[in-house]
Amino acid sequence: MARFTKTNWLETGLQLLGKDGPNALRIDQLCVAAKRTRGSFYHHFSDREAYVIALVDHWRQTRTSAVIEKTNANATTAKQGLHDLMLNVMDVEGDFEIAIRRWAASDERVATTLAQVDQERIDYMAGLLQQAHDVPCKTAMDLAIIQYAIFLGVLSLGKMVSVDERRSMGRLLSKMIENSFDS
Repeated sequence: MARFTKTNWLETGLQLLGKDGPNALRIDQLCVAAKRTRGSFYHHFSDREAYVIALVDHWRQTRTSAVIEKTNANATTAKQGLHDLMLNVMDVEGDFEIAIRRWAASDERVATTLAQVDQERIDYMAGLLQQAHDVPCKTAMDLAIIQYAIFLGVLSLGKMVSVDERRSMGRLLSKMIENSFDS
């Protein structure tokens, strides 16, 4: 049997969170889902509290920081970055995003991290918009908030909108924004 890593535990937790919500993040349920023992869990985490902190941090790293890094690595201009960002964010698993938001309503630690992530995402988009279109900071921030609201709205539709449809919507939104500055 292959070694089950800390990352494996965290991804298992995200899957459970997306499917069944934060109540599913009990050690026994995690062990059943992972097909591993409690000893394996405790090898990586001192307790559930440590696991939850690591899980929220993992979500932030893989669903925000990694997306920004991927966008920065592949884009040669701010306009390309905006286009790539729209495609990259539409690949994000909506179940996790919605579950994190629901969880934040009842857990202050999660709410604090969510607020930081939301601001980080909006600031990043606003920076790209400002660079790409030479607009005032306030305009860039307003546009970034609108784009972010659209992203969250599309994700809230769940399975009604496939990943391919979300990507198509991302391309369309990117084109709409680009065209609004060309006129």
